[in-house]
Amino acid sequence: MNKAFIFDMDGVLVDTERAWKHYGNNFITDLFGKEIADKIGSTIGMTINTQYEKAIAYGATLAYDEYLKRYDEEAAYIYSKTPTTEGIEELAATLIALDFKLGLVSSSRRNWIDHVLPRLSFRDKLKEIISVN
Repeated sequence: MNKAFIFDMDGVLVDTERAWKHYGNNFITDLFGKEIADKIGSTIGMTINTQYEKAIAYGATLAYDEYLKRYDEEAAYIYSKTPTTEGIEELAATLIALDFKLGLVSSSRRNWIDHVLPRLSFRDKLKEIISVN
C-alpha cells in the first residue's frame, strides 16, 4: 500500500505568519500607503494576488511587476529570518522510516519555497513540490 504525507509550507514547515507580522509589519503600508493598507486590513491568509487586486481597487497605482519584485525581495528577507518548525525534522524522519512518500504543496510562490528547501534535511525525499500560486 502506498502512503503519502503532504506538507504545507507556511504555518507548517515554517511559521511565516508570525515572521511577517514581526519583520514585515509595515510592508503593505510601505507599498501602498497607510490609507490603502488600512482599507485592505489584515492580510493573514490572503494571497498576494488578492492583496494586489484590493490595493488597485482602492486606488493604488503600483505596477504588478514592480509589486511582485518588491514582494519577492521582502519574502527573501522574511524567509531568511524564519526558523523551521520545531520537530519537523523528526516528523519527516519518522514518516520516511514508515515508508511514506513526501510532498510539499503551498500557495506561496515557488521562489519563496526555494528559500526554505535548503534548510530541510529531507528536501531530497520530497517526491513532489507544488506551488499553486
